[in-house]
Amino acid sequence: MAMENQSIFVMGALLLIITLAEATIQHGSAVPLTLEKLGVVLRAKELSDDVYGVDSYGDNSLDCQASSSSCTLESGSLFGTNEGDDRVFLVDEGEYCFVAFKGSEAPNLDPNSPGWNDWIEQNFDTVITYTVEDGNGNQCLVQGGFYDAYLGRTNANQGIGYQAKVESWIKHCMESRGNKQLILTGHSQGGSVATIAGLIHQHYDSIVINFGAPPVIVRNNSPLRCHWPNGERFWRFINTEMDSGGMDYDAAPFLGSLLGTWHLGANLILQPGDVNDAQSLKYIDSSNPERYQSLAYLDADFSAHSGGFYLDRIEALYHYLQNSGRSSVDISGFPIGSGCRYSDECSSNRCDWDSYNPLTSVARCYPKLGRGEW
Repeated sequence: MAMENQSIFVMGALLLIITLAEATIQHGSAVPLTLEKLGVVLRAKELSDDVYGVDSYGDNSLDCQASSSSCTLESGSLFGTNEGDDRVFLVDEGEYCFVAFKGSEAPNLDPNSPGWNDWIEQNFDTVITYTVEDGNGNQCLVQGGFYDAYLGRTNANQGIGYQAKVESWIKHCMESRGNKQLILTGHSQGGSVATIAGLIHQHYDSIVINFGAPPVIVRNNSPLRCHWPNGERFWRFINTEMDSGGMDYDAAPFLGSLLGTWHLGANLILQPGDVNDAQSLKYIDSSNPERYQSLAYLDADFSAHSGGFYLDRIEALYHYLQNSGRSSVDISGFPIGSGCRYSDECSSNRCDWDSYNPLTSVARCYPKLGRGEW
């Protein structure tokens, strides 16, 4: 049985790679969320996880010459920056140029460890801000710590980082063959860095796919408020889970309420409950990026933020769609019986308590009420 499961996994991985090699996303919106698009999301999530724990992808020279098809860049003495704080995978795969940014790692007890620099100076540096712009002169004001992570440096007092190497590789990859699609991705802080990269590389019609990412747009840059990017090209996945009190959300995307930053892009809320029950998700277009910015109903222990948890949910949804006969994922909301917090998260548009006991009841999706029912 173990050998059969391993064979099925290998065959599935090969099929996914073949699919990526043969087809390219034709437009930037996540909807309709076809099997092809979900396959790209799944590959982005795999790379977003690998960039944490795998030392390198492709060329391990840490210099990423323009001729390299795939390679790794990591902060360190080569770039006059702290060793190991930041890392990026640059992956030329089929019709796609993937750029996967590493998120922050939990600090250990050593205050000089990369985790402390990464966690404190990059995640919570809102005092310093930077103006970034695309190739056409459009500008946005962004959180300074995340921009430093894009440059591959811990803070503004360090060296130049690896930004020029990243941008040189992107240019080479995008020009190596016609019809290439640039995918910028990352989990947590890595997703926030990918969002900044998406602003800078809008001229390539890039697609940003982030997972549990905090917001990056600084709120006080009114009146512009960074309205110019095409928000439908920023796909923001938010995980959920069920606990004794009902459905909770990954807390990281909600940090803007504390840090004074805004989101950009469309929300794709993953269905709570057993990952094997994944059937649908709730999509909210980019016209309302702050729909999930409230501090209510957050996952207190951050378990919903786990990169592996995201991967399991997306992988299960991919296999469900593959075997369902549907042409795309149902994005109208969660199915009957699923946990919920708001009625519009349910495909039936009805979220209600599952019992009359206020101490034990949780909110779930129920069938739509008929005429005369209440």
